[in-house]
Amino acid sequence: MLLVAWERVSGNRGARTAGVDAVTRYHVEERLGVIPFLEELRSSLRDGSLQALPVKQAVTPKKNGKVRYLGIPTLRDRVAQMELKLVLEPIFEADFYPSSYGYRPGRRAQDAIAKINHLTSRPSNYEWVIEGDIKACFDNVDHHVLMDLVGERVKDRKVLRLVSAFLRAGVVELHGGLAETLTGTPQGGVASSLLANIYLSVLDRHFARIWDEEMSRHCVGNTGADGGCRTSGWCDTRMTSSCSCTARGRTRKRSRRRSACCWPVG
Repeated sequence: MLLVAWERVSGNRGARTAGVDAVTRYHVEERLGVIPFLEELRSSLRDGSLQALPVKQAVTPKKNGKVRYLGIPTLRDRVAQMELKLVLEPIFEADFYPSSYGYRPGRRAQDAIAKINHLTSRPSNYEWVIEGDIKACFDNVDHHVLMDLVGERVKDRKVLRLVSAFLRAGVVELHGGLAETLTGTPQGGVASSLLANIYLSVLDRHFARIWDEEMSRHCVGNTGADGGCRTSGWCDTRMTSSCSCTARGRTRKRSRRRSACCWPVG
């Protein structure tokens, strides 16, 4: 799997950008050798001796005139993170909601836009689309909460230690100083997008729980003239199951109406 991780990392143009150790793809290929490089990494992962190095801070301009701070891991750590992502992603992808589009394999923001366009057109004709933003999302990830979420699905202590090590690796700032990373997951890290989605999955669960509670209340007290359940949903395209209502001594079923809420779009 390390070889697959190397191919994915080295095939990205970011492989030309060095971390704090000044090692690039060309340095590995021309001086160290790919196989010895990967064998050394495999050995350190196996015996738990891998020490995550601090990320190198970089800035990139945003459309609004501000800047976004990135954290560039070393090439070695990027390969290790990629292997970690290859292991964790299938596990958590099984849990993510269909209404979540951001930073997921085979999905992109354009897919969320297309879904919204479909749901706001006939025959659905939904009228409202709510746009929101989580300020400095990557920077404000609580490590303890995130590790608890990862630990719900992953019990391997080596994997958990590795995730924690990358989160707490620190950052070499633009002026050269070393800062601790007590919160956040660096934009620029290979596994950061997956970790952010794991963290945000709680938001999906929250809205899904509210939806279920609302539907339960509707089913108990909001029946139509024919004894059926009148429901109208506002969130989460995952809701395609039916709700049951009892009226006049018999049980009726009406399918839940789906609504247009696609988050996060990245």
